[in-house]
Amino acid sequence: MNWLKILFPGFRSARRALSHQPYFQRLKFLWSTPPLPYIDMPAEQIKEINQSSKKYFEDPANHEFWLNKPLSDGEWGPWFLWRFGLLLDCLQIRPKERVLDFGCGTGWTSLLIAKIGADVTGMDIAPGALKIAEEIAGESKKSNLQFVEFDGYRIPSPDENFDFVIVFEAFHHLPNRLAILQEFHRVLAPHGILGFAEPGVGHSQAETAHSEQEKGVLEQDIDLEQLYRSALSVGFQDMEIVVPPVVPQNFTLPIRRLRWYMRGLSFLISADLIRVAMLTGPIGILRKGPYPKTSLHPSTLKARLRPKRKSIRTSPDTEIDLHVEIENLTDTVWLKEGRHGAGYVRAGIQLKQPDRKMIDRDYARSELPHDLRKNERVRLSIKFKAPHETGNYILMLDMVNEGVCWFQERGSEPVSVELIVSRTSA
Repeated sequence: MNWLKILFPGFRSARRALSHQPYFQRLKFLWSTPPLPYIDMPAEQIKEINQSSKKYFEDPANHEFWLNKPLSDGEWGPWFLWRFGLLLDCLQIRPKERVLDFGCGTGWTSLLIAKIGADVTGMDIAPGALKIAEEIAGESKKSNLQFVEFDGYRIPSPDENFDFVIVFEAFHHLPNRLAILQEFHRVLAPHGILGFAEPGVGHSQAETAHSEQEKGVLEQDIDLEQLYRSALSVGFQDMEIVVPPVVPQNFTLPIRRLRWYMRGLSFLISADLIRVAMLTGPIGILRKGPYPKTSLHPSTLKARLRPKRKSIRTSPDTEIDLHVEIENLTDTVWLKEGRHGAGYVRAGIQLKQPDRKMIDRDYARSELPHDLRKNERVRLSIKFKAPHETGNYILMLDMVNEGVCWFQERGSEPVSVELIVSRTSA
């Protein structure tokens, strides 16, 4: 086996990881029957489990442990922080967006999200947990963070109220998962996103899960296929799973082999390690809207603009109607309507002097007639009034993602149109 260790330094680590996961079978999905959507537990059992969850945080002997979460556990704390960081990086939450941190426990996740500047509602079924959360937030608690008790059945929030719902290591405790998925879909805004990080297959058989079950806490596996089918049944459009880095405890790449890996020898890291990470600790998102990527949280923004005229001669204060054809060149769908004053795309004109010095950054705007997908084109009419002062000007045509950026800031090429204002112009 020495030659395997030389050629495949991740082989032993991958085999060891697989040997500790007897429930993991490679390519099992090729012949296994897809699981059915969730079926919620009977009402009496739901009530009993919810009562046990409420009592979980009430033992005063564990108060110091809860206060120091997540780093009160030296073994699991860094792992929780690592996973939560991956989830936040995937979601790209912006200031002023509304976030529901469901199953927030003692609130350390809610506090971190609030520091981004988002409006955060931390929600949990246990009053004892929320009391500790208030204590942790203390004087640093901001006006954009509140904690609300969950009754175990319905989220106390209006429809379409949140831009994001985050469930971090909490969904697998729920006895009524399908009903709660319906609630998540209800409270999410159009194009809203549910982000989750959960223990996956085999979790309920782990030693840590057994110790929690003895305290009355419900421990269940999260099967990604079952979660996906359940989410589709309540109205979600799609699910995406993060491809995580290899867990550092399982495998690190020796520096002497780094150069070979960087040159393309990808087999140096066994793909089995990635598979195990995705199945046993999945991180992902569920989308309420139909588009994988929108101008609310764009990946790339690039447009092609073709104005009907390259030069305009006019007299002062004249109303002008400039026609332009616009094409979306990227996978990011341009939305006609955004949220909280941001994320909706319009055609815009900046008025500049011939030397490109800015006169009016927001000189004119024109709305899209509908959402614009990749390679779709639309003809717009941009109306504006010519300057009162005579002279030569530059009309800089560009698309603007309101509340986010002008497309030029993301590498898109604007188009200039010469504007000549003269009292003798026709």
